[in-house]
Amino acid sequence: TNETATGWQQVNFATPVAIAANTTYVASYHTTTGHYSYDYDVFATAGVDNPPLHALRNGLDGPNAVFAYGASAFPTLTYRSTNYWVDVVFAPNGAPPALTITTTSLPSGQVGAAYSATLQASGGFSPYSWSMSAGSLPGGLSLNTSSGALSGTPTTVGSFSFTVQARDSSSTPQTATQALSIDVSGAPSGVYTIWPATAVPTNPAAADFSIVEVGVRFRSDVNGVIVGLRFYKGNGNTGTHIGNLWTNTGTLLASATFTNETATGWQQVNFATPVAIAANTTYVASYHTTTGHYSYDYDVFATAGVDNPPLHALRNGLDGPNAVFAYGASAFPTLTYRSTNYWVDVVFAPN
Repeated sequence: TNETATGWQQVNFATPVAIAANTTYVASYHTTTGHYSYDYDVFATAGVDNPPLHALRNGLDGPNAVFAYGASAFPTLTYRSTNYWVDVVFAPNGAPPALTITTTSLPSGQVGAAYSATLQASGGFSPYSWSMSAGSLPGGLSLNTSSGALSGTPTTVGSFSFTVQARDSSSTPQTATQALSIDVSGAPSGVYTIWPATAVPTNPAAADFSIVEVGVRFRSDVNGVIVGLRFYKGNGNTGTHIGNLWTNTGTLLASATFTNETATGWQQVNFATPVAIAANTTYVASYHTTTGHYSYDYDVFATAGVDNPPLHALRNGLDGPNAVFAYGASAFPTLTYRSTNYWVDVVFAPN
């Protein structure tokens, strides 16, 4: 009742309706003339959050948003995750639970190796904001004040102690602090990669979002061990990544799952046991991504390899195609296209 010509309209129920936390409900209104407000794709990949309220991402407990033509009825149809600008007026029962930082320790780091960890909190109303209240992070690391992510590449050896603060989104914000530390060790000596840490693809993220394994054929001039694998990560290349080392004929020598990845840039995983390889023998290093968006540059291996002695990424056609891929479940990659560099690398220690 008492609507204005345009803008937000509100009606209050005769008796407020109790709802339970973390339970999905549907709010709707019926119009006899159409001309409803709308914006497409609002809920396609994320919800709309104003804690303690959350309009849900499409597909979470059903489609969002919803409609039904005709007489007033429960809306079940959906189209393009459209926001129809329907809202609720909510009053919580009592105060939110106390805010607590649940992260009590952080992994160690290594100079020159990518570092990633994320601070966690509970209680209060999310989202939380993060800050440093005392001390300082190791050189090369930074704190994302929105996500609580600690990331970067350490530059200095030592033990670094600091205190972080979390702040919630209550109308009267709560804060909590936690003392933490990160130990940073020195970089290992005598370790080689095909590409330097400063190398960046021309195309860091392909538009292809298929599940795929991409790899590179390589050799070493000397005997040694493969300590682990690396790959360059662009935007959208999320999900689980598994690194694999193969003989040139497809025998799997080692496998490991990448952890503590950064949002983008070079990622590294070390094998539980380094794998011995022989000089002047061809191997294949690959990784599997569940979201595609791999890095690529065409024609890199068409007429020459990439040499960083003692390592060599091979010219296309030398002991097989380079580089290689396979769609679907993780498997030895045998397909090839335009001698593409998929920015897969090895971490090698000579004997």
